[in-house]
Amino acid sequence: PFALPIHALGFAAYMAVMGACGVIDHSGVRLRVPGLYAAEDHDLHHSKFEVNYAFPHPLMDIVHGTFSGSCMGMEFPYPPRRTWLSL
Repeated sequence: PFALPIHALGFAAYMAVMGACGVIDHSGVRLRVPGLYAAEDHDLHHSKFEVNYAFPHPLMDIVHGTFSGSCMGMEFPYPPRRTWLSL
């Protein structure tokens, strides 16, 4: 049983999207959905281990100051900035 109820088709769709993003992230394909997803963000995570933990959308990395890259027209440089949430 799930902690939060979810329809089986909704769960299957979520797993399909997460699986596809995982395959794309590790395949070397450069895919970008502006504002939502960029495969190269995950590449940076493998070369600089302290950035880009969130998968597949960088929202939680942005909130916690661990995102490096660009999202929704904003640039987040490396090394990532420190925020009060990351102390």
